[in-house]
Amino acid sequence: MKRDMKKILLVLLCVFSLSILTALNTFALNWDIQDVYCQSYGSLGSPSINLDSFANPHISFIQGEHRSFGLMYASFDGSWSSERVSYAGYYSNSGDTSLALDSFDNPHITYHYAYNYYDLKYIKHNGFSWDAPMDVSGGFNSGGVSNSLVLDAFNRPHIIYAGWDGYDRDLEYAFYDGNSGHFHTITPSRLKIDNLRGL
Repeated sequence: MKRDMKKILLVLLCVFSLSILTALNTFALNWDIQDVYCQSYGSLGSPSINLDSFANPHISFIQGEHRSFGLMYASFDGSWSSERVSYAGYYSNSGDTSLALDSFDNPHITYHYAYNYYDLKYIKHNGFSWDAPMDVSGGFNSGGVSNSLVLDAFNRPHIIYAGWDGYDRDLEYAFYDGNSGHFHTITPSRLKIDNLRGL
């Protein structure tokens, strides 16, 4: 009797496992894959994605043709649309990008700029048009190849990025208070809570 019960339990376990695997395979095969942007030559890379309040995707990426790279922005609202937002440099390492959406679903983007020097830039859409790009790292060969952007409750940007001053490589934190006209940058090893008061 006990041996029969063990066989029944084993069969039930196998059936349950097979049903789980079938469900997982069905889910894996049901991805909806769409073309966001297509080109026949050049390169595409450094994408970043975020969802707006209606769960529509917004994407930033770098697009290059003939060693001229641009920051691109694409969004979906029933169909995909894309635009070139800003020049991103001459070299193929003109990435990363990082995209965040504010409380009005307007995009804010940080991107690595590479031409005669390397810099991290920030650009945002004001609801009508794109503002002029701002320098974040603000120095010759100051890095920004790797960067990540978030917005606070007041839609102000906070950025972490890999910096370089020509001698040392540091992880830098930058924030914009909206008043001074430039970003404040702090190396986290010297970061104290007093630096953030009054933002």
